[in-house]
Amino acid sequence: MLKEFLNLLNSRDSSLIDITFSRLSLNKAKASIEWIHCIYPNGKATLSQGVKPSYTIPDNLLEKDFDYLMIEVENIEEPIKKLQFFLSPEENDYFLEITFSPDDLGNESNLLENLSIWFEKLEDFINPLEYYVRWENASWNYGDEGLGSGVLFKKDNLRV
Repeated sequence: MLKEFLNLLNSRDSSLIDITFSRLSLNKAKASIEWIHCIYPNGKATLSQGVKPSYTIPDNLLEKDFDYLMIEVENIEEPIKKLQFFLSPEENDYFLEITFSPDDLGNESNLLENLSIWFEKLEDFINPLEYYVRWENASWNYGDEGLGSGVLFKKDNLRV
């Protein structure tokens, strides 16, 4: 599926790609922050109302009131060089979406293998029930895989 994904990206404009996750528990939300710090050690964070905490986000952040946390990161060693990480609390869980531009994908000869490893690390850290990789679309409803939904693939059908 990753091979088809890369082919689609090469034939499309620079629309953004979203990785949208099923709702996360507090522990999985914490794991997602740990993952982003591990893979992308350099970045900047913004909390709701424009508050800019240091990128080293305190462990107890998710136990405080906030509307959202946005982290922008860059690591030229990763297959996705730059991305935005958006986390917001819902009623009893957390919403997570990761966004990147196809232009921020590396062009190394082993990109397919590196992307596969990148997704494996993401799954190992966060262990989400599911996620969808899709073209950004503000009117998309979670779980919609129909024609025109923009879904490129989901966790269950990730394969090289």
